[in-house]
Amino acid sequence: MGISRREFLKGAAAGALGVAVTGMLSGCNDASQSQPGSQDTFADSIAWDDTYDVIVAGFGIGGATAAVVASDLGAKVLLAEKAPESDAGGCSKYAGQLVLSTENADEFYKYLEAMSKTYEHVTDYEALRVYAEGCAENFDWLVKLGADANVIGTMDMYENPELPGVDAVKIWLVSGRANDSGYYRLLKQNVELRNETLDVWYEAPAMHVIQDPQTKTILGLQIEKDGQLRNVRALGGVILATGGFENNDKMIANYLDMPYAYTWAALHNTGDGVKLGIEAGADLWHMGVCAGYLWGFLPDDADRSTTRCYRPGSVPWTKAPARMGMMVGTNGTRWMNETQTHRHGRWLVGGEWLIMKHPIPAYVIFDDDARLEYLSTMFTQWSADGVEEIEKGWIIKADTLEELAEKIGVEPENVIAAAQDINEAFDSGRSAQYERPHETLTPIRKAPFYAIKMGPTMYNTDGGPVRSARAEVMDTDGNPIPHLFSCGDLGSIFSHLYNGGGNIGECTVFGRIAARNAVAGASELHGKFYGEGEGPKPATDTLVSGNDTGNYKDGTYTAYGEGMSGRFPVTVTITEGKITGVEIGEHGETQGIGTNAIDALPNQIIEQQTADIDVVSGATITSNAIKSAVKACLIEASI
Repeated sequence: MGISRREFLKGAAAGALGVAVTGMLSGCNDASQSQPGSQDTFADSIAWDDTYDVIVAGFGIGGATAAVVASDLGAKVLLAEKAPESDAGGCSKYAGQLVLSTENADEFYKYLEAMSKTYEHVTDYEALRVYAEGCAENFDWLVKLGADANVIGTMDMYENPELPGVDAVKIWLVSGRANDSGYYRLLKQNVELRNETLDVWYEAPAMHVIQDPQTKTILGLQIEKDGQLRNVRALGGVILATGGFENNDKMIANYLDMPYAYTWAALHNTGDGVKLGIEAGADLWHMGVCAGYLWGFLPDDADRSTTRCYRPGSVPWTKAPARMGMMVGTNGTRWMNETQTHRHGRWLVGGEWLIMKHPIPAYVIFDDDARLEYLSTMFTQWSADGVEEIEKGWIIKADTLEELAEKIGVEPENVIAAAQDINEAFDSGRSAQYERPHETLTPIRKAPFYAIKMGPTMYNTDGGPVRSARAEVMDTDGNPIPHLFSCGDLGSIFSHLYNGGGNIGECTVFGRIAARNAVAGASELHGKFYGEGEGPKPATDTLVSGNDTGNYKDGTYTAYGEGMSGRFPVTVTITEGKITGVEIGEHGETQGIGTNAIDALPNQIIEQQTADIDVVSGATITSNAIKSAVKACLIEASI
């Protein structure tokens, strides 16, 4: 039915649409075109632009999992992603690809329970139990997606070894490697294979929930697409998989008690799911929990909202970067053992592993010997000796420590005293202040001296709407908000301690649970709950099992690799049974990082006549994209 804008605004004012009513009817179709059944409900009063069984907001591992499962259950699914395709994936693309799992759910539950013990009053132990049981299914899930059971690898990541149940921790790696975006790429392939029932909208942020003012049922989302606000109906439910608020300084200040943080992964993670949850009446939990802090560098003139920082690795730095010299805070003093072991940014303080806050900004201070010996290991994208960065002003240079302190605006006497302690400890064979071991010390005595301004960054935040064991979003009275679900980092179940792969694990487990319950909601209206079927065969175009044979048919073969900025074609030419050409087609890989692999690998593959070559340092994802695409071509060409 068609209604006037005045009538719509009047009816919606009492609901939970909030500011979503502004422009709601812009470009809308008549409601009777998409809304079946009677015209007596609040839902019937809205002019819907599109109708789906399930809407998933956010195309990371959680959102992709939910979309694939819902599609395989027979639902018509919309996967709406805020970022352009080249930048989609949120934290999922940049994560280590560790899938926290187990082969003993009962023992694993004891471990999860112990990790949450300090915050037991804000922990849902039923959700933890469901998570443990779901993690036991993760290996079979990966194989169902198309991962080769003989290739899936494992690694040791027992992050809290003193806790009961730790022996039940298992980590799966889809491609047998970490940090290659392998799991995300596999899910993306599966999403694309289901294009008959699963639509993907890129550059389509979810702006507002559409909620019945009486029943509080979530009816759909208002989504911005092609510059227009569209009212999209979700018959079964909306699944929020929008990730955290890593790139929202206001939320970071309000919830994490840090004024800002540099972003190194998900530029588009700005807390949209938190806002949508609040709009729907959701309770929030774990808002102060994050996996951090780490250190990053960003030029002072860079726009933090659109620029990823340079990240030397997990803080505190272990191995070579820690040998640079020392770190000082805003008054020029050291405040920590720069080489102390940490657990995803949690430091051991008085017997507790706590998320530590740090001075902002902080400075790495080192001398000329350290510049030549260790700088190349700090930021692999920088020039080996730092000369280019000194010229840019990214590395601050001075002839004396006093002059250096004045340039960075800290007390010279504190910097000099801190350097003297480092030097004296090194010379005498003792530990430096804060129990920094002697073997990690590098003297700071040879001019010129240098400083690099550092700011905080992190893996991800974990706060958001409260999530139940059924992946339902809960309101402030402890009741589920009908037809609203979540998965992944947004409202993570981790309330205190963490284990690597845990967020990807819950993306996987609760993505599946959310999808099943959202589809069941659709069945209440349309009988669409068909039961879980086989689904389409999984893709193998970039996760290829087996090796090239070295015996090939002449011809030209093309396959696609999934790089950091999306898919790109790779063409392999075979002449007289040999690899004679490897050509990389149009791509969006980062200049000076991904392009290093694009420039180097084709010649190496031709010279060595195989795709099994070393990756280019600092360009692992692009390197593996090229290698797997070439391997796919060679398998096709194999005799």
